[in-house]
Amino acid sequence: MADYVTIANLTLSLIGEDDQLRDPDQDSHAARAVRAVWDEVRRDVLRDHPWNFAIARRDLSAVEDIVTYPWAAAFQLPEDCLRLLEVLDPPGCRDTFENEGGRILADTAGPLWVRYVRDVEETGLWDALFVSAFAARLAFQIADRITGDRGRKDDAFRAYRAALAKAKGVDAKENPPVVTVESDWITARYS
Repeated sequence: MADYVTIANLTLSLIGEDDQLRDPDQDSHAARAVRAVWDEVRRDVLRDHPWNFAIARRDLSAVEDIVTYPWAAAFQLPEDCLRLLEVLDPPGCRDTFENEGGRILADTAGPLWVRYVRDVEETGLWDALFVSAFAARLAFQIADRITGDRGRKDDAFRAYRAALAKAKGVDAKENPPVVTVESDWITARYS
């Protein structure tokens, strides 16, 4: 599994930087540039795709004393939630809810089961394809600061898009086909 230094060095290599890191706390221009944007870029790349390694499920309890008009209740999203993928249960809420201000508003008393992309900070848990995509996106972010070469920045962005496309294809093959659940509207319309 890749660690911080390995990923940072992959990033620097993508933009043609010869100065490689030996330590995460190294005091160099390249190390400071990587550290400055690491967390923000990680969250951005995790939000860009429902990465299999970052998906989680949780049941949520209703939050008291929150104005939810016209909804019955509000449910606080988990702190590590970067992107809500779906409301799983109860069935009546699967397609009738709102994601607003870090809460889900729905017409149920709860609990509400959700599936979401979580923030995975530990690099040892990252999928190899995520590492490639993250390094390319990080390279895009720091290329101007390190090299001042717009062409390298453009190359890094193309590498990111290619890595993301490859990861989406592989992730799709790792899961069975998605069976769509007919909404209440469809059921009522054709019943």
